Amino acid sequence: MPELTLHLSDETLELLAEGALPVEQQGTARSHLDACPRCSATFDAYCALFSGLAALPRLAPSPGFTDAVMARVRIAQPPLYERLLQRCLPQSRRGWALLLGALAAPAFTAVALVTWVLSHPLVSVPALAQMGLTWVRTELWVLLLHAVEWLAAAGVVGNVRELLTRVDALSSTVLVFAALSLAFATPLSAWLLYRLLRTPSREVAHAHR
Repeated sequence: MPELTLHLSDETLELLAEGALPVEQQGTARSHLDACPRCSATFDAYCALFSGLAALPRLAPSPGFTDAVMARVRIAQPPLYERLLQRCLPQSRRGWALLLGALAAPAFTAVALVTWVLSHPLVSVPALAQMGLTWVRTELWVLLLHAVEWLAAAGVVGNVRELLTRVDALSSTVLVFAALSLAFATPLSAWLLYRLLRTPSREVAHAHR
């Protein structure tokens, strides 16, 4: 028998092994397999492959797998302030228009009031500015006086005066030693703080391993 020069394609052999080849082509393909050892061997290999795949066990999750996974899933919720904003803010264009109108009403009222005040012949912008500056100075001075009275009533002024008296009574040797100690301790504490901030803790280092 002369050797065949034309062979079935791999796609045809695969479809035939799967049983998916059209019926009108199966007869011609099987006739070719009877006469072609090469295509027949390839067809047998496909058949063995599909038989082995069909024999593999089908992996399926247990009946309670989905419930167990969903029980461990935590649905991320937005922060409380974001949820409150979503509830308070309008959800439509009409609502936004009403909100902007309500916010703009006081501004229009204030502009109208300022315009009416400035329209008076005896009122001017520099005069209003000078009046506002005078009021601010007066309020600051009153606040400063109240602060001094509170410090005096709390005994802070007396404590500071006593501390200065005791420092003045110390000898120059003690003052020099205290100044040197402070000058040495300040950069040392800054260096230690820098090392603590730059060096991760044991737990963090262990988690990164």
